[in-house]
Amino acid sequence: MIYITLLFLSGCTQVVTAPVYVAGAAVSTTIDVAGATVDAVSDDEDEKN
Repeated sequence: MIYITLLFLSGCTQVVTAPVYVAGAAVSTTIDVAGATVDAVSDDEDEKN
């Protein structure tokens, strides 16, 4: 009985951790893209002046 409970808990941990990991990766990618966009816009403004 204890073994089944541990197996269930470890399974739940993996199910919970996976989406968090994916969400974290998506957020960091979004931040990278946003940073690159800001750099590109800043560079364009510098060239105009």
